[in-house]
Amino acid sequence: MREAFFVLLAACLAHSSLEEVAEHNLGIADDLLGAQNPCGLQPRSPTIDDLSYVSGIRILCAVPQIDNLTTNLVRPKIIWSWFAWYPERIAFKTEGKDGCPDGEIEFFAEEEPRLQEGAFAYRFANRSGKISLSAGGPNPIELELANTTSYEVFEPLYLQIEGKIERSYSYFHKRYVLECRQQVCGCVLNTTTGKANFEKFHNDSIVIFVETGPVEWLWITPPLAKMLDVRQNVTAIVFAKRMPAKIEISKDGKTHAQNTVYSFETKKGSCGEMRLFSRLLLEEDGLFVELKNETHASQTVSRSAKYLPIVARFELGEKAGKSRIEAAYYDWFSNKHSFVTEMAIRSPLPYAGESAGAIAIRQGNQESTPAAYPSVFGWKRAELGVVGAVFLVVLVACMHQIKGMLSKIIA
Repeated sequence: MREAFFVLLAACLAHSSLEEVAEHNLGIADDLLGAQNPCGLQPRSPTIDDLSYVSGIRILCAVPQIDNLTTNLVRPKIIWSWFAWYPERIAFKTEGKDGCPDGEIEFFAEEEPRLQEGAFAYRFANRSGKISLSAGGPNPIELELANTTSYEVFEPLYLQIEGKIERSYSYFHKRYVLECRQQVCGCVLNTTTGKANFEKFHNDSIVIFVETGPVEWLWITPPLAKMLDVRQNVTAIVFAKRMPAKIEISKDGKTHAQNTVYSFETKKGSCGEMRLFSRLLLEEDGLFVELKNETHASQTVSRSAKYLPIVARFELGEKAGKSRIEAAYYDWFSNKHSFVTEMAIRSPLPYAGESAGAIAIRQGNQESTPAAYPSVFGWKRAELGVVGAVFLVVLVACMHQIKGMLSKIIA
């Protein structure tokens, strides 16, 4: 129990950064709506037709997200931002006409910038949706992606956002116009006032990939989950549609072997959000792990599709008897996928009884191997031995065929 607690604690600590990033990004979501320049863009010089220094709308990330991947085991939350930086007051020269001096137009902000006609759209597998957005949100936008299957290893999630950012100003325009009276012409100051609305349409789109599962574990060796008490490897293939963070093997409730496949590091994103990035680690502690290229699988899995095959190999030990083996597969998002089986190690004990020329079968048990040997009990026992031998030959042939099918993955 104590050892299991520390194993669980280690798994939690390894993914504490996932929770920290989520807490940070959800905590700043409201501040990203209507901020001046959260993404640190280079300000432009305002013009008389466009007064903005910076304005835009962006999809930043999903919660949770590692690299460009999220999961359908929770409802992903999409963080977005709209931003606008306009001057409170600004003046421009206006070109004089008919030889008159230049004039000046001055703008005075009346209202704060606002988002109009905001909309968020998504497309994922066979479903799609559209959500109206206002200047105040919602932020984040929560999506329901469960109960989705995909032929590809990961299913793309297409996201798009759009909206119109505007700000209203009043203006005071001083200009000189040419006037002629009684054949005398001159430039006369003319002033006008009014209101102006400056608006810009913005949009953004990104693609995030989604894990839809499953993760399936296939034991390859030993055949029939039985082996002799010599040091030989247990080999399995994981057909995964979820990325591995850690794989752990427990024997009779105690950690037997493990491999930390990936580690994660936190970096600051472009708009103040935090991002998580993966790094292949393969830190081996009694468990060898090898990641293969994606492949199509059918007969060895419950659903025909593309998977990421992962070869896992470890030594079970030398002590004879039956053991309960649990393989724990922790994905990037701290979800545990468990696979339980029983394996037996047997000793090849010699037969020490008397015989009268016939064949007898020793059935064997969890600690000793079955065997055929001479017996005093007659030919009926011998006939059973022949049948058993034939069955064993057929079984070995079948196992050899399956092994051949999987050899390309393991090799």
